Amino acid sequence: MIEKEELLSDKLNTHTFSFRTNQDKMFLVVLSDVHMGACNREYLKEIISFILSIKNCYVILGGDATNSTTATSKGNVLEEQLSGDEQIYAIVEDLKPLVENNRLIAIGETGNHGNRIYDNSYISINKMIAVLLGVPKLYKGNALFGFINVNDICYTVSVIHKNRKAKNYYEYARCDILYKEHWHELRYEQKLVYEWNKYNKSLSVIPTFEIYNGSFLNLPEYSLKANYRPQFIGTYFTLLDGKKRYIQPFIDKDLYYIINNGFKA
Repeated sequence: MIEKEELLSDKLNTHTFSFRTNQDKMFLVVLSDVHMGACNREYLKEIISFILSIKNCYVILGGDATNSTTATSKGNVLEEQLSGDEQIYAIVEDLKPLVENNRLIAIGETGNHGNRIYDNSYISINKMIAVLLGVPKLYKGNALFGFINVNDICYTVSVIHKNRKAKNYYEYARCDILYKEHWHELRYEQKLVYEWNKYNKSLSVIPTFEIYNGSFLNLPEYSLKANYRPQFIGTYFTLLDGKKRYIQPFIDKDLYYIINNGFKA
């Protein structure tokens, strides 16, 4: 009889990707919650230019790449600078330099905004973006798990969009970095966990990270109407070291500042 765990594992492995760089360090950026059509597009272009200025910086495209307001959803189409397919064409245009410079390494789920379209028509926004960019194999569907080798150090990464805020709910993921999108909070938590070495029969204490990504969304009227707290705009550039296991997230503007004041990325 087939092991039930094998069935589950086979499903998970359809959503994995691997990436390797032989450099001494790299930066990982998850571009999520762009909300093209209701975002500050110039800021997005600045971030992409900044990514390209760092020779060892690579990108995962996350959820809510487009704002995708519909007649029955939260939001107001009159607030959007672009609507419908214009949003898809715009995000593709802005992401092209990343593809042309081999910086885009994976594409994750569409997100709750894109799912407004998918739930009514079975059209996946992120899959369309991948195809229009000419990299359909980078799209991994509704879950994303990555193995990223920086020299001989392998980092495990999981990216999820709409997620629960219950503390420690995602402990089962057991990865080095868990990216949480959707909430636009731009903060991270560091946790110490036990690592069991089954080969030399020893225990180590290692840090893991839960990174709550920011967004590129302008302040929408529905959030003002509901008196939501304003959220930080931006994203994380996460340093992954290739000489020893070392992880350090930087907010984009902070990394920009220290590079322009002498730090060599």
